[in-house]
Amino acid sequence: MSILGATSGTRIRLVRPNAGYDPDIKRVSELLTEGSVYTVAQLRVGDSHSTVVLVEIPGMRFNTVHFDEVETERDKPCES
Repeated sequence: MSILGATSGTRIRLVRPNAGYDPDIKRVSELLTEGSVYTVAQLRVGDSHSTVVLVEIPGMRFNTVHFDEVETERDKPCES
């Protein structure tokens, strides 16, 4: 699930560490762990490129293409 509608405090998971531009991939490989969950501090959505700042690594911007929003119990469909 895309994180482009995420707000501050939303939990996101690193699922595509090898997506995006080469500098994006390098930054992710040096600072983050695939499968780990992080918290959105700030999200900037642009026309062709969007970035997210994580609570866990303040001041560093990451390409949103690397992440999916973590599904919560609230998001799961009801079973009948």
